Amino acid sequence: MAFANDSDDHLAMLQMESRDTFKALANMDRKGHIQVEREESAEVKEIFDFFSQHQDEVAIFHYAGHASGSHLRLEDTQGDARGLAELMGKQKGLKLVFLNGCSTKNQVKLLMDQGVSAVIATSVPIQDQKAYEFSVQFYQALAHKRTIQQAFELAEAFLKTKYGAGGSMGIITTRGLHWKGEPKKREILPWGLYVKEDAKEELLKWRLPYNRPQGLPKDMIVYIGQTFTANRYIMLVLDEMTKFNPDIYSQMIEKIDGKEVKKDSKEYPGIIIENFPWPLGAQIRLLRFHTSPNLKRLRQIVSTYIVTSQVMYFILLANLWQYKAKKGFKLSSTWSESLIVKPDDFLSFDYIKNAVKVAEKLLEKKGLLYTPEFEQIIALWKNQSSTFFKAYQLLEKIKQQLASSPPRANLDKLCLNAEKTLSIVLQKFAFLADYRMMSIRNITLYNRRAQKLEYELDMGPLNAKDGIDLKLYQDKHRRVKYSFANNNSIVLVSNEDKMEEALNLSPFIIDKNTFVRIKKSETSSDDTVAHVFTMAYEENNQITYLAVNHSIYDALNSQTDKVHTDMTANDFLEGRNITSQEAEPLDSLDDFGDDFGDDFGDDFAELDELFGETTQEEQTEDTSEKVFAMLKEDYELFLADMGIKVHKP
Repeated sequence: MAFANDSDDHLAMLQMESRDTFKALANMDRKGHIQVEREESAEVKEIFDFFSQHQDEVAIFHYAGHASGSHLRLEDTQGDARGLAELMGKQKGLKLVFLNGCSTKNQVKLLMDQGVSAVIATSVPIQDQKAYEFSVQFYQALAHKRTIQQAFELAEAFLKTKYGAGGSMGIITTRGLHWKGEPKKREILPWGLYVKEDAKEELLKWRLPYNRPQGLPKDMIVYIGQTFTANRYIMLVLDEMTKFNPDIYSQMIEKIDGKEVKKDSKEYPGIIIENFPWPLGAQIRLLRFHTSPNLKRLRQIVSTYIVTSQVMYFILLANLWQYKAKKGFKLSSTWSESLIVKPDDFLSFDYIKNAVKVAEKLLEKKGLLYTPEFEQIIALWKNQSSTFFKAYQLLEKIKQQLASSPPRANLDKLCLNAEKTLSIVLQKFAFLADYRMMSIRNITLYNRRAQKLEYELDMGPLNAKDGIDLKLYQDKHRRVKYSFANNNSIVLVSNEDKMEEALNLSPFIIDKNTFVRIKKSETSSDDTVAHVFTMAYEENNQITYLAVNHSIYDALNSQTDKVHTDMTANDFLEGRNITSQEAEPLDSLDDFGDDFGDDFGDDFAELDELFGETTQEEQTEDTSEKVFAMLKEDYELFLADMGIKVHKP
């Protein structure tokens, strides 16, 4: 990144462009995915020296400063575009040249004649402020895993949204050489993305590397293999996780006397659990408690698979819904209704198949995947010879078998094969370690005099190592942001400091405790604890959710691990997760062999009176508020937006 100013024609925004474009890319630089070099007072010699030292290593060259169709204004001279084009043409790894100065379009032919395949250039003089904004938006999009084409279109859309399609901007400063005053042709969006025809398909889809080719060192993989018996293959997921989030490796080692030493391997399961979003982490945590090759372990392996694919499905469903609400395109009701899970289908619903279906629809409508890494999953799922597809097939087969006739023989071999295939699936979803799932309860606005607007978010990350108590942030500096996301929801973020870009996962994944609106005197420190549930199925306009802290199979058969959208405040206060109407009927209880006689009802009535209980005739209707009413409204809005008719009882 080369920046050059002019003391006689100073560009006020140039230093900010240098700072903020670097800031946009800094996290990828820190993780070692890319290396960003910037020169804020670029001279001819410095540029040539840099390319000599990094021959064929530069992927993007960015220039910002005064320019024209034949020159770039450097600190020591007006750099001739022909010589610079020859330099760029000799770089084999160069993907893009971005000339963020005035009227640089005439340099495009020079660059392409020398072999450069893609150039961003301007057709007319550009305003300093807009040049800064376009550049920052472009690199922020690249840093968020967007392709060159997507990043260009997002930057373009930002300026269109902010400035419109035309109109006077008043007195402006431009980045032209030998030019003063206002441009004769005022264009709001003069930037163009020029790509050679023979490289068009490859380059428009090119994006910065958001993972590293190498994960764990070989000796670390051997160490893991020698340490673990049960869950050995699950532990190898760490290898893929470190490719997306290299901070994970630093959690596996410590420095002693200046030497790198492996930590005790018993800490490693906690590292996987902590760095995956909590629904996944909670399920992997349970595998530590079911290590014997029996039916319980097999169910937990499959439960981990179901929740993992469920979470990915809900991320994509929320992604499609958000994009559809923005663009307003239509979906067929038949297509949309196939995405809804019914009670009888819950354990047979194919979340991965449907996640691919949703992602393809989003891409068909020219939408952006919030997690672009899923594009690889689509390709692997379509390739029936891939190990991922074979692993998916086996886990789906075991899932169906558990739902119909659970196996009793060869459980040791079946558990081992299931663990291996689960490990393959988790490795392909390891990119989720580069995202954070956050619970957001409330938002407080601070609008102090002469200070920047601040938002204090009552929130916390849904990641934990050992226990199930996921505490919200207590440290104020972690809670105060300059942007906000939706409250009363769980969101997915790639950067906690950019909450406005968060993906709202409500009403698919919820923090139950967000909706408990009862007096402080009736709560304890538990009000700072998150209790996460995922949507299971919808029936009769009522949505049922299952807690992620237990196996899916256990949660289905438990009443304490279920909540639904018709629950009332009294249900919460009295510890009821189901209503009395859903309770098991008396005539279905086990026959204890006792003959109560025809008048046993009267006897029970007397006992109820003795214990202060009311008979059924005396019970009053529960009129307390329904605590999940907001979720129900969200779900009905989702159905309506997806073109599904809402049937209210």
